[in-house]
Amino acid sequence: MRRKIAAWAAVFWVTSLYSAAQTKADIRNGQVWVRVSCGQTCLWEFGEAQRNSAHRFTPPTFSIDGKLVSAAVAHFAPAGVANQLNNGATEYSFEGALVQDPHLRL
Repeated sequence: MRRKIAAWAAVFWVTSLYSAAQTKADIRNGQVWVRVSCGQTCLWEFGEAQRNSAHRFTPPTFSIDGKLVSAAVAHFAPAGVANQLNNGATEYSFEGALVQDPHLRL
């Protein structure tokens, strides 16, 4: 019985960590946060750390071989390490396959 309780507790703990990671902003500092992969009609979004408002950006659409292709990406992954710039800002790079054509990456 104790093993079953421990197993379920472990599953609950891992599930809660996964859920927290899914809702957490990808990049955050004391002033702003940025989230990529924020939904089907949202390429990325950002907001102020101390407010509940967010600014969402839809993916652009490109004409490729006469067809309109949305640059929607289901999942972005880091593309290299964060780079500290001379002005004190940190530069992050992400990439992901387009939903409409996985051979293309943004």
